[in-house]
Order: sequence, then structure tokens, then C-alpha cells
Amino acid sequence: MRYFLARWALLAGGLAPLWAWSATYPLPPEGDNIVGGLATVTANQEETLLDIGRRHDLGYEQITTANPGVDPWLPKGGTRILLPTEYVLPDAPRQGIVINVAAMRLFYYPPARPGVPPEVVTYPIGIGREGWRTPVGQASVTGKVKDPSWTPPASIREEHASNGDPLPDVVPAGPDNPLGQYALRLTLPGYLIHGSNKPWGVGMRVSHGCIRLYPEDISRLFADIPVGTSVRIVNQPWLLGHRQGVYYLQAFRVIDGDPDAHLERDLGEWIARQLPPGTPVPWQRLLQIARAGRGIPTALTVPEQQIPTQAEAIQPPVDAADETAEGPAASVSSKAAAGSWYLPVARFRDPGNAQKVIGLLAQMQPPVSAASSRAGGAITLRAGPYLSKTVAAAEARRIERTLGIRCGTPFLDASPEKGPVALGETMTER
Repeated sequence: MRYFLARWALLAGGLAPLWAWSATYPLPPEGDNIVGGLATVTANQEETLLDIGRRHDLGYEQITTANPGVDPWLPKGGTRILLPTEYVLPDAPRQGIVINVAAMRLFYYPPARPGVPPEVVTYPIGIGREGWRTPVGQASVTGKVKDPSWTPPASIREEHASNGDPLPDVVPAGPDNPLGQYALRLTLPGYLIHGSNKPWGVGMRVSHGCIRLYPEDISRLFADIPVGTSVRIVNQPWLLGHRQGVYYLQAFRVIDGDPDAHLERDLGEWIARQLPPGTPVPWQRLLQIARAGRGIPTALTVPEQQIPTQAEAIQPPVDAADETAEGPAASVSSKAAAGSWYLPVARFRDPGNAQKVIGLLAQMQPPVSAASSRAGGAITLRAGPYLSKTVAAAEARRIERTLGIRCGTPFLDASPEKGPVALGETMTER
């Protein structure tokens, strides 16, 4: 396995060297389909899981789901972090680009070269959010554009306008362009593989259907990919792996519909198609791995063990918001309003981490309006304003589901200019 130092990258808080673990693996022998291996690292005092994930070329959901119970924003110095860098290859021809939207990973199979064993390169991706799903199917690369401009379609301009964030007819190349510095055009009309000016959304469902990569990853892929490369987009939440005579299941969260509605039926039909007739199936273990959806290849033929449930995947140790309502929240406006409700999101010592969270909140749909203030050496984020405590509490649950952050208790602020946290409000510093 080879690793590459991609470049110096501009991260929140300044320039920092970005070691991109865009791993190149030799393809496994005939009959096997697992590459890579699990690893662990020790978190430093000021690191978030996003920092660790990006350094090892893992997306947001991949690193957080693999580490249940670890606070994504304050993992504590000395915490051992699991790197889920082991992959069952998608069930598709090993040619060109294969994208598994369920895994939020792109796999590139370079053309054969004399004297070089066949290889695969894999990168984390961001995909389409609910209502803007990334399509599955077959395509090819029709063009490569450096420093692309972006012409948002009417539907996206209307959405941004309704959220108080109007877009121009054309967004020129530069730091405000969501396509980043490189884009690959596809035969799928309206869809691209591109970089991002908001890299912390990689590994999340935040796009309008396009496929996003970290800036350091798209620069390398852009250089490697010839026009005409085939692109296959699949949605495979369950992958049956095989290595050295042992079967493995790698399971991801089902991204379409209700994952539990017909799980046993669908899983049973799927595994029956995968295994040779007469193969014993450890059914309870299979169900346990599928329900956990942690994205870690797990052997099916070893003694039973406990696997954390999906509900246990992220448990940040922060006070929860009041459970008073369900459904998405709607803010009053992006400007502070006296007599409105606000939501304390988090308090940070590191301004870079605060900016990451503001960026992720802005990428949620509908976006979350957040403001920051500094006092006593700490930066506090609050979201709002909202029409009522009920609406603010619903927003808190949406933030927790999406980002794994448990917000503080909503509060009524009659004088928003006094600061973002009401008297007596306490929050965990991150």
C-alpha cells in the first residue's frame, strides 16, 4: 500500500500540511475482494475527528460511525481512534471509476501498465442529500475543467433564494465556487465529479447530486483520469467480502427509505444471491452487522460478539435540547431579532473548529443560520433566531442527527446584542 503527500492545503485556521492517505492498494488475488486493513491512531489534544478523518482520507460519516461514543468535536487527547481503512470492493467490474454512494467512497482502477500489478485507488466523497439524490447508473467522463465556473440551474437558484441566499446566474472560478478547482464532466446531464470550497462536507449527504472530493483528492484524480473513463455509480449498502477462505459483511447505513421496514426480508434475499447454495448462514450475526451499519468488514464465521447498534454510533457528551417537537425547524431570519428564541450550539477554544461547524451548519438543508462571539478566550456559536422554543428544539434534534452535536437548551433573548448565551446557560467547551 502506498500513501501520497498531496500538497500544503489551506485549512480552517491557516496553512497546514495535509497528509492525504489516498491509498493505492494492489488488487487481491482471484476470488478475494478486500483491500486495506484497520488501523488506530491516538488523538492529539486539539484535534477533532474531522481533522483525523481528513488526514487519513476518511469522510465525516465514515470516521464518526466507526468510533461510537467518541465526541466528533472533542475526542480528548490520548483517545484511541479507529481508522476504518479496510474496504470490500463494490460488486461491479474493476474498470475505470466505480462509486458506491452507500459507502460514500470512489474507487478508481487505473489502466493496466506493463510490469505493474493491477491496483485500485479509493477516495471519500460527499453525495446528494435527500431530495437531490446522486443517480445510480453507468456514465463516462466527457471533459476535464480546471478552475471551473458554475452555472446553477433554476431549481437551485430558487432554493437558495427561498433561504435568503440568492445566487448569481454564474459563479466564477475562485474561493466562493462550490465546484472547487477541478471538475470532471459526465455523460449524466447536470452531474459532475468535482472538488469543494467546503471540504468538511465530504462524507456527508450535502450536495445537489454531484460527487464531491477533498481538494487534495480531486487534484490527483483529475491528473490521473483520461477523458472517456467509464463511471459506474452503484448503491450497495451490503457488501459480501471474501479473503483467505473467510466471508465478511461490510454494512453501511441504508440511505433510501426506511432501513428497518423490510430489513430481514431484503437481507435474506440478498445473502441468498451472494453465497453458494448450501452455505451455512449465521443469521443473527448477519442481522447484527447490518443493523449496526458501521462500515467495518466483519467476519461472519467467528464466534458471536456484540456490535454497537446504530443508535449508539454517536454519543457526544453534551446536554441535550428539550424534546418538545419533531420536524425541521425554520428560523425567523438570518439577522438577530429581539424577543426571539436561540439555540446554543457549542463553545470552542479553537477558532478553526468553530469555523468548521459554521460551514457544516450552512451546508445543511435547509441551512442553519449561526453566529459566533468571543468572550473569555472562548468562541460560542448560537443558531437562530426562531419563532418559538418548539421550533428551536426541533432544530437541535436535526443538528444532532446530522452532525452528532447535542446543543444546549433553547433560550429566549430579548436583547440579542448582549451576546449569544443567556444568563446561566452552560455548555461544554470543545
